[in-house]
Amino acid sequence: MKPKTEKKDEDEEQKKPVGNAAQPGAEQLKAYLGEYWSEELGVAYRVGVNDGRLKVTGIVDRAGLPRANNFSDAEIRAVGADKFSVGNEGVTMAFQRDAQAKAGSFSVDAGRTTGMKFVRQEQ
Repeated sequence: MKPKTEKKDEDEEQKKPVGNAAQPGAEQLKAYLGEYWSEELGVAYRVGVNDGRLKVTGIVDRAGLPRANNFSDAEIRAVGADKFSVGNEGVTMAFQRDAQAKAGSFSVDAGRTTGMKFVRQEQ
């Protein structure tokens, strides 16, 4: 069994971005923009760009009513191809692309809760 200090160090390492992934440019970010629905959570995340960075610009329920957006101020950083780290709490968004190379869905991992699926909604 490992001492608790070593386990804590491993947890901190897992939260750090992998490598020095370059931030996507404005043109590349367009592939991620849109509204993504989670049947599991009953909300849609609106993903947009603010100050040249990917942002969760809004969260709405099925009726279109706004919900608390805990990610509004969080920095979203690229940590790999189609993978982003949200804030400093170990939350990640991993996008999956469709046949047109546009992000068609993403999954969110947040601590012990993993694999929350969001699917792009056509507008």
